[in-house]
Amino acid sequence: MKKLILLLMFLVFMSGVAGAAPTLLLKLTEVEPEVSMHVQLASYNISNMKVGVHNFEMKDFDPSEDPILPRWGFCIEADPSSTQFQSYEVVDLEDAPEPDGPGGNAMGIVKADYIRQLWAARISEVDDDISAAAFQLAVWEIVYDDVWGLSEGSGSFYVYSSTNSNVTGAVALASDWLSDFDFSGDKANLLALQSMSYQDFVVEVVPAPGAILLGGLGMGLVGWLRKRRGL
Repeated sequence: MKKLILLLMFLVFMSGVAGAAPTLLLKLTEVEPEVSMHVQLASYNISNMKVGVHNFEMKDFDPSEDPILPRWGFCIEADPSSTQFQSYEVVDLEDAPEPDGPGGNAMGIVKADYIRQLWAARISEVDDDISAAAFQLAVWEIVYDDVWGLSEGSGSFYVYSSTNSNVTGAVALASDWLSDFDFSGDKANLLALQSMSYQDFVVEVVPAPGAILLGGLGMGLVGWLRKRRGL
């Protein structure tokens, strides 16, 4: 019995280690697909901003031990990006962005869940410049304003009026997605990449194989204990 207790304690400890927030070095390689537009994002007025899918290069990140992350995601903060490697933490989405989140705070669980639902419902439709820009606009709208539509000229986040068909198309598509928002929909498994000096990102995550095996082993022990006790 002592051996079993020690084994269970080890599994609990390893679960805590597996759940700790890892760090990595990240640099932005390009924003593609994208649409360039003029936006007001938090307190930043940015013209000719590339709005779309952010592609990364990562270092010092072991997918056999840490969550497996894709090499792309979407921006959730107005701070500048870096084309040089910078240190990032992998954190729960609701704990980002920092330090320049909405009102100077992280987005919180409600907005994080909105993004998880948006991602689950619409990410499969991101397949060109306009849809990529639309998804990014919708994410910013959730983080910095609300999820009921994009405004022109008001709010913490908005897109400046434009006659460019790609810009108007992206705004219209993002507005459609947000107006058709399902508050009871499925939620994607997302995390945030967080830096205190550079823009934060949201990415989708899949469990590392080691974490899956560890979880399966733990459940096996629970089943074994139930059988031993006749439960």
